[in-house]
Amino acid sequence: MFSDYLESGLKLTRNGDLRNDPHDPNPRRKLTTFALSFAPRSNGAGGGALASASASASASASASASAGFSASSRARDRVAAITNEPILQPSDGVIATWPEVREMAYLTESPGVLPNPEHLPLPLWPDPVASGEMDALRDMQRVMRADELRQKEAIRQVSNGVDLDIQRVLGIEELGGFAATRELIRTVLQITERLGYIYKVRFARPRPNAVDLGLRPFLSNPPHAAYPSNHTFQHFSVAQAFSRAIPEIRATQELFFVAQRTGENREYAGLHYRSDTEVGKAMASAFAPYLFQVCRYKMRAVQREWY
Repeated sequence: MFSDYLESGLKLTRNGDLRNDPHDPNPRRKLTTFALSFAPRSNGAGGGALASASASASASASASASAGFSASSRARDRVAAITNEPILQPSDGVIATWPEVREMAYLTESPGVLPNPEHLPLPLWPDPVASGEMDALRDMQRVMRADELRQKEAIRQVSNGVDLDIQRVLGIEELGGFAATRELIRTVLQITERLGYIYKVRFARPRPNAVDLGLRPFLSNPPHAAYPSNHTFQHFSVAQAFSRAIPEIRATQELFFVAQRTGENREYAGLHYRSDTEVGKAMASAFAPYLFQVCRYKMRAVQREWY
């Protein structure tokens, strides 16, 4: 059954951690434990060849996990030094004082709460060959090699904890103040990052070049699954939050373009299929009512800052 397919045991705790066993005495285990625990699927979503590719991708990811996280950590440290903003590391815990994180985890565990953000009705990922997604990625790879603007964008957007493009659209990138605006951006990015990891482990879709060895990703593959696209989910969630909080500010509508462009850049870079991006966008819409509820106080603070 569909619900059986999604069962992974992962839970978002009240401190924002990801745990595999709700009775685990060590709730602050690093995310890498779960990010690399992909199990091959043989339920028809891609067939036996893709299941084998999933297992191969898992083994490859496990072998390079330490190096990958180390490089990612160094890159984020450089960004943090430039922007003077703390950048969330994959193994960090979300700040435990966040009422949004604790409230979301509490409501998730409460009976009768719909939709449960850990069990949104997402479709299974399609066969990339039969759906034409693999052919599309090969075309995108050729375009990416000649598109310097998209290359620069994709590099700038590598860290999904950095919100420079979002700040630029809102016109506050080089301004002081707007503390509530920046805090809402970071809160939404980090909450949705944790939630996205839960779905990545459950669906366990291998990255495109694990299926087609002829693909050469423009960026390094992150050591976790492809489906859904967390970058897309996060940025569309930010757009949803700001379009609800300050709809009269016309720049908020531009955030949806930034979100779409960010997701597409990850496709051109060879890291995601089109369906990864589409389900990330759908997740943001499905999660929006929940997001508005848990972030309501920060959204009101943003309103006071802009009006």
